[in-house]
Amino acid sequence: MTCIIILSHRRNFMSLLLCKECQKEISSTASQCPHCGASQSKMPGCFGCLKIVGILFVFMIIIAAFNGGSGKVSTKDIKSYEMGSPVTLKDMEVIVASTEYVNSIKDLNEFSTEAGSGIYLIVFVSVKNNSDQPMYVNSSIFTIMRGTSKYDVDSTATMYAALKYKRQQLTKLNPGISAEGIIVFNLPDIKTPSELKISYSAFGPYAKVRVI
Repeated sequence: MTCIIILSHRRNFMSLLLCKECQKEISSTASQCPHCGASQSKMPGCFGCLKIVGILFVFMIIIAAFNGGSGKVSTKDIKSYEMGSPVTLKDMEVIVASTEYVNSIKDLNEFSTEAGSGIYLIVFVSVKNNSDQPMYVNSSIFTIMRGTSKYDVDSTATMYAALKYKRQQLTKLNPGISAEGIIVFNLPDIKTPSELKISYSAFGPYAKVRVI
């Protein structure tokens, strides 16, 4: 029996182009013309350009996310609501029902060993999920704004207040479900006017409620 083995040889063909200087044919992979010595620099490929644009875009999103929660965000152009009025941000509805002040964190938990200064603003809210998907809601969507100064929720005081007032800390809401929650802020005084800023996300939309 005779076996015939056919070997196929594969050749790599290089495309040709014209030198920018002498206009003679050279290989497309040449970095320098073999005839006149002129450099054959190439423009970056489209794929490389797209990668650079994509990296810059992601970087801008990250910067915007941090700036969206910064203390320098002004509330003057944000729609204002009164306490007790429904605040609708896309598919989330928030109502700021009432507020209360206490002088010390020990007023929320007598066994607390913390010795914080200032006063504590307690805000009673209700949140409803009007979408058809589960919604994650936490205290980070709420901040107190006094001019350009920003005050985040005091998580420890909020935990104590939730136990004392028998309110839940906001977490996940299923579609059509509403929950009554409580949030607490540690503020330097009671005299300065405060606005509760509500953020649907780091990019908005936003709303503000004057709290007393």
